[in-house]
Amino acid sequence: MEISKQCCETVAIRTKTENIAQSFTNSIFEESWWLDAVAPGRWGKAEIKSNGSSIAILPYVQDKTGPFRLIRMPSLTQTLGPWISEKIRVNTASSKEAAVIDELVGMLPKHDYFMQRMHHSFSNWLPLYWQNFEQTTLYTYIIREQETKDLVFKNMQPRIKNAIKKWEHEGGVSVFQSDDIEQFLILHEKTFLRQGRSLPYRKDLVRRLDTACAARGARKIYFGKDSQGNIHAAAYIVNDANYSYYLMSGSDPLLRESNALTFCLWEAIKGALDGGRKFDFEGSMIKPIEFYFRGFGPSRTAYSKIWKHKNNFTKALYNIRSTLRR
Repeated sequence: MEISKQCCETVAIRTKTENIAQSFTNSIFEESWWLDAVAPGRWGKAEIKSNGSSIAILPYVQDKTGPFRLIRMPSLTQTLGPWISEKIRVNTASSKEAAVIDELVGMLPKHDYFMQRMHHSFSNWLPLYWQNFEQTTLYTYIIREQETKDLVFKNMQPRIKNAIKKWEHEGGVSVFQSDDIEQFLILHEKTFLRQGRSLPYRKDLVRRLDTACAARGARKIYFGKDSQGNIHAAAYIVNDANYSYYLMSGSDPLLRESNALTFCLWEAIKGALDGGRKFDFEGSMIKPIEFYFRGFGPSRTAYSKIWKHKNNFTKALYNIRSTLRR
């Protein structure tokens, strides 16, 4: 099949009501209801169809900073990037995939700056390189669904394994699930305050996203508390058909030595494996956080951050403005 405008029905759609079916997404972050929650009224999608069926979709979120029109990542969203049909992707050396990517990019609205973090399944960024996009490699850590709980535990580094062993033997902190988003937000905000920072997004955004996730059974919140009822930590996990994602967490700064967050994550990992899902820590390039994630024994997995400025003039102005806003 030749991919061209002659043989393909090509449409660009901006909508808040039409769902992108699960089979047409790489992850939960590309679902229309997710984008409605994190970027209401600001998202759209470029879509290519052939014989009435979607073969490629690129969701995007638009922003504006001063005079600059931006396409970039919304808050609380790990990856976006293109979904491309397997029949197109089956041979990445084929010109078909390159043609599809070129067409998707050409359908984006006018912008001065583009930046997206691509899902790790997107491995062929050559067509974007040829269009003068820039790229850097990021890493996440993933526990695969074929791993048993015993194998995962065996692969943990001693510092994590010993903490869990001690917890399972001695107790002290119990882990439970709750829908209490307000209690979670208290802990979540405390984590940022301990670092001398404020929340990087509004609480109402978290509440809106939580409502959307809860309505679809797409999230679980794990809390750790002691026998006196003190909440030590919490982990917010979102789920799609294939993955559980560690999206947010929080800890009481005065109770961090209990390792309650580690115990919450261990329960979340077991829950993902029981559901036949992989567990994605969502990665971090921050050394202490990477060190912590690596302790659970997951597989390091590369993914791409890709960006492009309209031209050198807008690049210089954008960089100056970004520097002044720091």
